[in-house]
Amino acid sequence: MVNKVFWILTVSISVLIFGSGLYLGVANAQNDNSVLLDKAASLIELGDPKSAIPLLKEVLEGDPDNIKALKNLSLAYFKLNMYAESIILFDKIIQLEGHGSEELLYMKGVSLTVLGQGNEAVLFFDQVLRKNPTNVSTLIAKGVALKNLQKHDDALSSFDNALKLEPYNMSAKLQRLDVLKHLKDHDEIRSVSYTHLRAHETEADLVCRLLLE
Repeated sequence: MVNKVFWILTVSISVLIFGSGLYLGVANAQNDNSVLLDKAASLIELGDPKSAIPLLKEVLEGDPDNIKALKNLSLAYFKLNMYAESIILFDKIIQLEGHGSEELLYMKGVSLTVLGQGNEAVLFFDQVLRKNPTNVSTLIAKGVALKNLQKHDDALSSFDNALKLEPYNMSAKLQRLDVLKHLKDHDEIRSVSYTHLRAHETEADLVCRLLLE
């Protein structure tokens, strides 16, 4: 540290001027990035992820490993159903951070499910559930992935676990009914429909009729 200070104090005026200019340039670039990132985040929050994408790409052109830009860009792609693009960014974020947040792992699992890679999706949902076994959204998403894989018993178990935590979760109830339809368990469909969905009788009547046709 002493050597570094001594060197700074003894360099020529021209080098000092150049150094000052370089520092200001970096500072200005960082300020510009902050403005772009804030604007992009606002656009995503306001429901306009498409307009956020060029702003985030501009940040990444100068700073390819900017975590905030990568996370917001992956979220923008995810919200636009551009799942293949979002997965590439999820993987880069995990590589840079050395781990994945619950939200990131969940979104990657959903993306893989939509792309027909259910087995891989379940692995990511399980990572989330090992961190947080009471994550209802992930339990439901895992159930959907399992349902798509025709693993109906496992899917039912996942939906049941979600309903134990949130007994009135409509998404879990409807997904469970859909699995029962595939299993042709009409008696249980009737039981579940009129018992668990009584608070939503209009939707329940419609769902029951469609499932039993």
